Amino acid sequence: MKILVIDRDVLMCRTLVRILGAEGHDALTAPDSARGIALFYREQPEVVIAEGGETILAIRRVGPSIKIIAITAHDADMLETVRLIGAADAIEKPFRTHELVERVRAVCRAPTTN
Repeated sequence: MKILVIDRDVLMCRTLVRILGAEGHDALTAPDSARGIALFYREQPEVVIAEGGETILAIRRVGPSIKIIAITAHDADMLETVRLIGAADAIEKPFRTHELVERVRAVCRAPTTN
């Protein structure tokens, strides 16, 4: 499955590419929302993993049925907010590899909604 990771933390992007690649996914990365949206248009990923509400809203506007997993800091309000604006799931930093893998699997199994 093709997965786009949008995160300004280069080390986070590299780590997620390695983790997702080990699971058999084709992972792409972008360091910000603008480049992420451009890559989204070009590559048409099935899943987006992104930080930031603005990025999630932007992806949701161009891909209303895309499966999004939000990455957030420790903030219960933000976890609720990202779900309200369209994230299928959210994971808090720092997270363990198996947590991310399980969330990706769950989101991939979930039916696509429009």
